[in-house]
Amino acid sequence: MTLTETYEMLNRIRVLERRIRRLMIWRDELQASLLPGAVRYDTDPVQVSPEDHFGDIAARVADLDVEIKQLQRQKARLVYTIGDAIEGLDNDVEKTVLSAFYVGRMPMTDVAEIVHYGLSRTYDIRRAAVEHLGLMISERSEGSEGSE
Repeated sequence: MTLTETYEMLNRIRVLERRIRRLMIWRDELQASLLPGAVRYDTDPVQVSPEDHFGDIAARVADLDVEIKQLQRQKARLVYTIGDAIEGLDNDVEKTVLSAFYVGRMPMTDVAEIVHYGLSRTYDIRRAAVEHLGLMISERSEGSEGSE
């Protein structure tokens, strides 16, 4: 696995998290538009305007809920897979840096404090850890291909 591919794999958690947050914001805004204060009623309560999108908005909120739940399950599986791969590394400091940054989504300044290194050194550790992780994954996949 190349260095770029390894970074992309590790960043998938953050990408999913951003997508989930974006959809939650959109869902919450749509839900707010369905609240009684946001609905305008005509003087005749039976009359429905041809421009009434209440049903469409409610359906979209439900669809977004389903999509968010699917993405959350996908993220949970990804966290498990990536966390398990990280635990396969030999170096505990590398495990801590990758776990805190990619799985825990902590800022690098906080990660540096956890491992008691400077920020620059922590970035170096992260890069080395990503390289080691990519090599380890490549070796595992080559080993499993050879056994088939």
